[in-house]
Amino acid sequence: METDSVIQLAALGGAVGTTLVLVARERIALLAGIAVLAGAEITLAFALVPEDDLERFVDGPLRIAAVVVLAGVVGGLAAVLTRYPAVWPVALLAAAPFRVLLDVGSQRAFLLVPLYGVLVAAGLALAVRALRDREVAVIPPLLAVPVAGLIGLAGISSLWSLDVDASAVDLLFFYFPFALLVGIAARAPLAPWLPLALGGTLAGIAMVLASVGLWERATRQLVLARGLEIPNAYESFFRTASLMRDPSIYGRHLAVAILVILVALWLTRLSVAAGAAVIAFLTLALFFTYSQSSMVALVVGVLFVAAAAGTGRTRTVVLVGALAPLLLASAVLAAVGHDQSLLRVTGGRSDLIANSADIVREHPIGGVGIGAEEKVSEELGRRRDRLAKSSHTAPLTVAAELGIIGSALYLAFLVAAVRLFYLAWLRDRVLGLGTAVVFLAIFVHSLFYSGFFEDPLVWLSLGLAGAVVAKPLAD
Repeated sequence: METDSVIQLAALGGAVGTTLVLVARERIALLAGIAVLAGAEITLAFALVPEDDLERFVDGPLRIAAVVVLAGVVGGLAAVLTRYPAVWPVALLAAAPFRVLLDVGSQRAFLLVPLYGVLVAAGLALAVRALRDREVAVIPPLLAVPVAGLIGLAGISSLWSLDVDASAVDLLFFYFPFALLVGIAARAPLAPWLPLALGGTLAGIAMVLASVGLWERATRQLVLARGLEIPNAYESFFRTASLMRDPSIYGRHLAVAILVILVALWLTRLSVAAGAAVIAFLTLALFFTYSQSSMVALVVGVLFVAAAAGTGRTRTVVLVGALAPLLLASAVLAAVGHDQSLLRVTGGRSDLIANSADIVREHPIGGVGIGAEEKVSEELGRRRDRLAKSSHTAPLTVAAELGIIGSALYLAFLVAAVRLFYLAWLRDRVLGLGTAVVFLAIFVHSLFYSGFFEDPLVWLSLGLAGAVVAKPLAD
């Protein structure tokens, strides 16, 4: 059987598995969904990863030992997560931001390897608990149906994708794993200490990233983002990326952490002095990313938190106090720096929009298939003397790759998310507002930069909101 056919069959299986994992009300359906989804992932990996790369894992005693040790670590983590299911969201969050550079065939990619390990362990824990327990936690249809529809369509679109290999990459490393992530997070029991643990984990990670970023600024040395070395050498400013491959992705993580701390300052007993000190430190680190898209996301998030949590004079004072330094930083950035995502809004943006518009015009119903926008945009750009790149903007990418059908599902997905976060806010102000502002910040950022569906925090925030909504109300 040809590789494309194998990928397409696996993609269909993954779409079925996604649906079962998300909408299951009985343990048989949930276990079947986990098994089918795992089978689809394994099949996609074998179809996508060259045989030589697969053989390296068992080439020599040291590598075999490393695989055994890794399996033991995942198994041990699965045992812990089986016993303590309330830890699932914290474990997923702790692994979510970090990527590892790997060589896959002729390509080099930054992949969410730590998160994949935690997902395997948490998936095993979910399966074991489903085997032991008679009842399975049900995910609210408001979350399960739109997510299953959108990810399911992404899988099915591999049948007509104009770049089947790229569709396999997106499904293998992002869409299908994140379907499982939602299924796990939405079924996690909500312990009283969970908001503090999640906020502390997010803030701690951001502090580590910010420390590395400020070290980069002080030493003028980059840790991972080698692609910035040449631009930094020819500019009057030095952009930092910390442990990320991209300063805008790094900036987005900092912005999200600042917003969550702001929610904690407003709705919990977090010390004002401690919270303000952390926010100041993270804001300083954010400044040196020179990521205006992250600044825009931060400003919108601050406005949202102030509108949702503030009252009267307190809202005005805090809002002005928070916005003043952000607006000042934005003015400075506009004068001395630039951000690739906002650069596209000006000169090069028209070419990217034109490429996407041509794709939608030529493939209006189902698009060119998941993952194929980049290849088709490059072909259009060269043929029509335009910038040969894809839009890297979530709504345009959905329209180009999934057509009218996908755009309708994407809109339904966003509407359902708004309703879900509102219901979560009514039940739990801290978790409801915290998850909502994370989703909002990444969504706003995705309007200028890529990475909405590929960011695990999008799906984790949805899953946590679903868990809040599913939790029975106290009598």
